[in-house]
Parts: sequence; structure tokens; C-alpha cells
Amino acid sequence: MANNAIANMFRIKELRSRLFFTFVVLVVFRLGCVLTIPGINAQVLVNYFEELARSNKNAFASYMDFFAGGAFSNFSVFMLGVMPYVSTQIILQLALIIFPSLKRAAQEDGGQRKVAAWTRVGTVFVCLIQSLAVTVYAREHSWGYCSRESHRF
Repeated sequence: MANNAIANMFRIKELRSRLFFTFVVLVVFRLGCVLTIPGINAQVLVNYFEELARSNKNAFASYMDFFAGGAFSNFSVFMLGVMPYVSTQIILQLALIIFPSLKRAAQEDGGQRKVAAWTRVGTVFVCLIQSLAVTVYAREHSWGYCSRESHRF
């Protein structure tokens, strides 16, 4: 019984606190995946995506849903998932190749920490841009879909 890993998880304070933190973050993320963005008519967008799925033209939403853990089709608060962070990392890696001064700064002592800090700060800006684009996309399609639906009857 002394070598039971599951029992040891709850006996060791550091492991217990890490498990608790992971559980809390998971609950917050799942809650954020359910809450719909304010100002967006989620039911209209669900109907729109269902119509796209029936016509097999839903590749973009399926792609975004894959990276956001199903939050994109719900138009939830956390619908972008890790995409802003990944996009920022790609942009910074390309910038390190293009600009030699950035590459030198990254290779100095503590340079990787600087790049990580730049990535975190850049993620906020990329997230703002991507969220604005998704909101405009949602509003445009929900209004267009509403007007089409009202003209069908």
C-alpha cells in the first residue's frame, strides 16, 4: 500500500496543490466554453452552422472547433482556445529569422525568458485582433442568417 501512486497523490502537499490547481483551471475552462459571448444570438449561429454541416461547407468551423475544444461552435467566451498563443509563437519565430538583432537578443543570457515574455505580451494583442475578427464574423453571419430566415416564410 505504501507504493500506491493514487494514495500518494493526496498525501504529498505539493502534488495535492498542483492537482487542485489543475482541477480549478479545468472547471474554469469548461465553464468558459459554455458561456456564450454577450451580444451574439447563439441560437441563430447554431442554426447557421447546422445548415452548413448539412451542406458539407463547415470546414472552417470544424477546424476552429478542433483547436478550441468545441467552444467555437457555441460562440463561447473561450472560443479562441490556444490559437492566439500559437499564432504569436509563429510570428515571433519568423521575426527571429528575419531580424538578426532579435535573434542575437534571444541568444544572450536570459534571452529565452525575453522571448517568452514577448510571446505573452504579443498574445494579448493577437487575441484582441482575433476576437474582433471572430465577433465581426459572428455578427455578419447571424444578421445575414436572420434576414434569410425571415424572408423564407
